[in-house]
Amino acid sequence: MTTPDGERVEIDKLMVPVISGLWRLGYATLRCCQNGGEATLAGTTGSEPDQIARLARLNAGRAWVTVREDEAPTLLATLTSVDSVRSTRSRTQGWMSISWPTTAWTGGRSPAAPVTVQRTGAVRVTVA
Repeated sequence: MTTPDGERVEIDKLMVPVISGLWRLGYATLRCCQNGGEATLAGTTGSEPDQIARLARLNAGRAWVTVREDEAPTLLATLTSVDSVRSTRSRTQGWMSISWPTTAWTGGRSPAAPVTVQRTGAVRVTVA
């Protein structure tokens, strides 16, 4: 996938529509993952070694995206219809990670289609 700045990046398949939508709306993104538990176990989240098992359990089955801290409140406000949304400060200063259960995409079934992002006066996220 190519960023708005022309850089080639790898994006998890289920996150492509989410990231594409965020970029189209002008959001900057730093990281994303369709399963935070898997990313934590793989060692790609920067978690402290003694915290990996706990954080992998906490984030299993959760998708996440990291956006600029000043843009996070607007994005969080659009996710009010999705249960169990969490936000945490990123390990990178000035960024915030927003996560949600992947089951929100399909009403409890295995993820087949992610949320879509569109702007209608304000940003709106629709669960497919």
